[in-house]
Amino acid sequence: MAALRGLPAVAVFLAAASLALAAEGPSYPETPVGDTIHTYGNVRLPDPFFWLEEHESEEAAAWFRAQSAHTRERIAAMPEREDLYERIRGIDEAKTVQIYRFDRRGDRFFYLKREVGEEVGRLFYRDGMDGEEHLIVDPADFAETDMVHAIDYYNPSWDGELVAVGIAPGGSEIPILYLVEALTGEARPQSIPRVQWDPAWLADDSGFYYSQLRQEVPGEDRVERYKRKPVKFHRLGTDPSVDPVVISYDKMPLPALTEVATPIVFPIPETPYTIGLLAHGVDRSRTLYVAEDLDPAASEKADWRLLVDREEEVETLAIKGDRIFFLSGKEAPRKKILEGDLADFDKAELKTILPESDRILNEITVLGGDLYVSYMKGGLDGLLRLDLAEREAGFRDVELPLIGRVTLLANDEREEDVYISLTSWERAPAYYRYDPVAETVKRSPLRPLGPYDAPENVVTERVLVLSHDGVEVPLTLIHLDDLEKDGANPTILYGYGAYGNPLRPFFSPTRLAWLERGGIFAIAHVRGGGEFGKEWHEGGHIETKRNSWLDFHACAEWMIDNGYTASEHLGAQGGSMGGVLVGRAMTSRPGLYGAVVSNVGNHNPVRNHRRANGPANYPEYGNPLDPEEFPYVLAMDSYFAVREGVEYPPMLLTTGYNDSRVDPWMPGKMAARLQQVNPDGGPHLLRVEFAAGHGRVARSDALAELADIYAFFRWALD
Repeated sequence: MAALRGLPAVAVFLAAASLALAAEGPSYPETPVGDTIHTYGNVRLPDPFFWLEEHESEEAAAWFRAQSAHTRERIAAMPEREDLYERIRGIDEAKTVQIYRFDRRGDRFFYLKREVGEEVGRLFYRDGMDGEEHLIVDPADFAETDMVHAIDYYNPSWDGELVAVGIAPGGSEIPILYLVEALTGEARPQSIPRVQWDPAWLADDSGFYYSQLRQEVPGEDRVERYKRKPVKFHRLGTDPSVDPVVISYDKMPLPALTEVATPIVFPIPETPYTIGLLAHGVDRSRTLYVAEDLDPAASEKADWRLLVDREEEVETLAIKGDRIFFLSGKEAPRKKILEGDLADFDKAELKTILPESDRILNEITVLGGDLYVSYMKGGLDGLLRLDLAEREAGFRDVELPLIGRVTLLANDEREEDVYISLTSWERAPAYYRYDPVAETVKRSPLRPLGPYDAPENVVTERVLVLSHDGVEVPLTLIHLDDLEKDGANPTILYGYGAYGNPLRPFFSPTRLAWLERGGIFAIAHVRGGGEFGKEWHEGGHIETKRNSWLDFHACAEWMIDNGYTASEHLGAQGGSMGGVLVGRAMTSRPGLYGAVVSNVGNHNPVRNHRRANGPANYPEYGNPLDPEEFPYVLAMDSYFAVREGVEYPPMLLTTGYNDSRVDPWMPGKMAARLQQVNPDGGPHLLRVEFAAGHGRVARSDALAELADIYAFFRWALD
């Protein structure tokens, strides 16, 4: 650890948090300042709060607790906080029930459900959509600590009799896999630790493949546990400790398997084929292999044939019999669909069956005898269908009752009918069933709408804003229909702009608590996202990342120029990689924003090689240890962009102490640096959930955090 000046005892840290704090209140808890200097080539970077990177040390943990206590007391004193919390809670409880994560096996339907007053969802099933509901798993029954435990994933066997359930404590995203009998809810004796993704069942349900994080070694850098992940096979009734390795970097590698790549193995039902997929960190392009008649117990003898490598830019696939379909971005920024013959595969003979167009293709799947493709056009989604038995009609649009966002649910590919989720900026998600024979779409009773799920007085505007270089950037504005453009409306401008992920329509009824107080919720669809395909992503990516926050500035200025708001009433918000966006928006134009909120945000990407899954994210952020990419990484680092003598707007940073994606020291260091340069300004506050990770786990925590965010914005922007 760097040398520290004035490092107090733990007791002093904790005592500092007990001060009575008003909204404009006294100084922050004391923060020691170190003298560490990092050297990157010929660049020297003073890092006074490097010591926080060991966030689980006694000194750092005490600092995080003191900061969070200070923040909570300060926000609690803000005028509207309690009223906002009661309104948010009332809206949430009016839903009566929340249904999410849907799976189907034949006529048996599985889903997670959370009742009013429950902190997390429980797993249920019913036979037939109108059948009686049965509880399978309450994650609290599997809790091994006093932390809130939640279901990270589940995957039923093909016969629907057994469910593999991943349960993790405190948002850690390091679940234990349990096997639970669907009919009785009884767990089998064996459990498997650190299973990170949904397991893939064999067609006869005798076992499954799973990807497992390596066991943490005391003293080893946390980055290491996310490298060299193996795929194993578990045969039901056997001891998991001797499960054979199917693919791994250390023992049974495939040619394209690197240390940070994630191997995934899944058999294709009703075919002899098993797919080996390599995910290369956050790069969307996959490497795909296939094996025929694979014996998982003798996988060291497997004959894996390469299908496509990363150069083909294949993102996902679907299979029907011997026919394989790829969603590819090669020479098609908005993507195309290729088809090949698995029985006699030749990459050179792949045929384009849906060429690139003005539609951005999102996902593909085969259900029954049809190939389905979801797409986005003009910010709104659609769904295409191709009858594989009668292709003459080509791809046809499925007529949908709601225009907005379309999500294909986890359907049973052996069945003909299709379950989808539809939502919009103004309407909460609901489930629908598409009958391809009758060509009808009807709403399912499984996920009923609540009284606040389709408000009539909420309107959405969508405009195009000219950015600094003449590029038109979409801006979505959501507000009540009686809004006055007097320049005084408190406004939250939200953005993300990363990984090629578009900000598609989404609705949350609790957003009403902001809108009904005269607020505007706006979404800047900045470059770096995927609103217009690969080119839009690459327009705000590594060396062009600066465009992301310049697009954000352009959207802010447009709203000000058109009377929606003013700088003093304009807040910026982003999360995760969106922390890069709002962090650099604030540090490059501090006078343009009245307040900033960053949720689990990455503010120190120059130190990405030190965060738990940092190397896997190099394709998106760039590698700070690469001399050619380092300048671009430094340019997006808001922690090192904070300057002495500059007044920065109030900022609230949130983090989960168990976050394995964006380590808590990243927002922690940012808060410390802002407090250092603006000790009497801001305020610059750090809010920590000690029983959460990259997202909230308990419902009450999520509601409390949202109330804190809205109260902070209302106070800072009023």
